[in-house]
Amino acid sequence: MDPLVNNLMPAAAIPTLATGLLLALTTKWGLLRHYWVIAKLVLGVATVVVGVGVIDGAIQDTIAARAAARSATASDLLLPAIIATPTMLATAVTLAILKPWGRTSRGRRLSARPRT
Repeated sequence: MDPLVNNLMPAAAIPTLATGLLLALTTKWGLLRHYWVIAKLVLGVATVVVGVGVIDGAIQDTIAARAAARSATASDLLLPAIIATPTMLATAVTLAILKPWGRTSRGRRLSARPRT
C-alpha cells in the first residue's frame, strides 16, 4: 500500500484538480459564476487534503507500527477520513447533476452584459 499511497494518490489528485479548474474556466459555467462550481472546487480540494494528508498519514503510522512490531493501530482520523472522502465525492457529483443555488454576484454581472 505504501507505493500506492505515496505515488498514485498525489499523482491522481493533482491532475484531477487541474482538469476541474480547466473545465470550469473553459465552459459556460465558469469558475466563479455559480455557487455549485465553487462548492465543487472546495470539495475537490478538501478531498485531496483528506486523501493525501490524513489517509496517507494514518497509513504511514500503521506501516511504522508494523515495522516496529507493535500492534498495528490506525490513526484515530483514519475511519472518519475513509467515510468523509466518498461522502465529499458523492456530494460533488450531486452538485454537478442538480446545479443548485444559482449564480454568484459575479455571474449575474457577467450575464447582464450585452453580448457582442
